Amino acid sequence: MLRRKTLTADHKLARQLRDTFFPASGILTVPRIDSAPVGQCYRNARVAHMRFGVGVQLGWLLCHLPGHFLEALHHAVIVAKDGRLGDITAPAFPARTIRK
Repeated sequence: MLRRKTLTADHKLARQLRDTFFPASGILTVPRIDSAPVGQCYRNARVAHMRFGVGVQLGWLLCHLPGHFLEALHHAVIVAKDGRLGDITAPAFPARTIRK
C-alpha cells in the first residue's frame, strides 16, 4: 500500500505548492494534539470553540502521495488562548499517513 505523506513547512514540495498557488503565504507545521473524528475538522474546531473558548484557524493541509499527486486540502485547527495552534482531527488514514 502506498503511504501518503503530510508535508512539513520545510519540505521542498510544500514550498513549491505554496509558491505556485498561495504566493506570499507562510507554511506552519501544526502539532496534532487530539484525535477528534476523521474528516470533520471544521466541526471539531467549532465544537472545541464552543466548549473551551479556543479560536479557530482555517487553512490548508498539504499532502503528497509520492509519484502520484500533491494536494492542498481545506483544513481547520484550533488556536489556544496562548496563541498556539493545534490539530485536533485524527488523520484520515493513520496507518498509511506519515509525517515528513
